[in-house]
Amino acid sequence: MSPSFDHPICDGLIFLFSLSSYLKLPLSFTLCSHLSFIVYVSKLFFPNL
Repeated sequence: MSPSFDHPICDGLIFLFSLSSYLKLPLSFTLCSHLSFIVYVSKLFFPNL
């Protein structure tokens, strides 16, 4: 039952945002985590970038 926009980066962002909101983490910390996660995932799935 995956959504039509099946994209690993979107799924990771949704997971991180829900996790950070659940844990009530500081916004700056979560933003840094999101940016580093995006870079990591994009390098993982798109090594040509």
